[in-house]
Amino acid sequence: MKMCVPSLLCSLSLFVSLFLAFPSATTSFDIAKVLAQNPSFSTFSNYLTQTQLAGQINNRQTITVLAVDNGPMSSISGKSMDFIRNVLSIHVILDYYDVKRLQHLDNKSIQVTTLYQASGLASKQDGFLNITDKENGVVSFASASEQSNGAANLISSIHSEPYNLSVIQVSNLIIPSNLSNSPGHSNTPSPPLPSKSPVPIKSPVAPPMSPNAHTPKANSPTASEADAPAPDGSAKSAAPTNFGLNGAFLILIMTFLCAFHISI
Repeated sequence: MKMCVPSLLCSLSLFVSLFLAFPSATTSFDIAKVLAQNPSFSTFSNYLTQTQLAGQINNRQTITVLAVDNGPMSSISGKSMDFIRNVLSIHVILDYYDVKRLQHLDNKSIQVTTLYQASGLASKQDGFLNITDKENGVVSFASASEQSNGAANLISSIHSEPYNLSVIQVSNLIIPSNLSNSPGHSNTPSPPLPSKSPVPIKSPVAPPMSPNAHTPKANSPTASEADAPAPDGSAKSAAPTNFGLNGAFLILIMTFLCAFHISI
């Protein structure tokens, strides 16, 4: 049974539309917009943007952010961006944990991986957090490092997108001692290198020309030499047209339609 060409064309057009729209149908979120709803986290949000951690968070499919309000954030004010980046990346857990899940841990205590561990910059256990479900709904977060500057407690949920994004407020920053005591975290810029005065270059003096010297005439280029391309490759060939995946797909469909039309 033959298929009508207009019906076939409509079907293929619908298929192409779905094909082109498919890449944009992915789950995404914006951590800066989430935190912007509460001005108390403006410092935390600004540091995420300045250290480019916000982009890494937005590119993750499953993430938990332990946000700290403006008060405790003042403890790292004036530090270098590298130090702030490392500290904040400890507050990003590479899994989904909302308040309900945190308050019903199976073993009452678990160890989770942070974005700091994924960066490859963490030493020893600095890139891991220990989460403990205590009595009366109290949940604490502490560095898995043997030396740590205290723990932070769960306060409340800020935002939740089940199994994708969970933003939770904690009481204070979690900073491993290995990170806070490490050198190279001052914000003092390195002194500029001393500039060297350029040494004048003397051009050689050409010897005087003898009055009897004969200056040879320059030979005119032959026809073959005049037609030869310049050695610096100034005559560039046109680059081939780079068709994208969608363009090639559409050309394939049009070729199929032409062949189908001719066959009927």
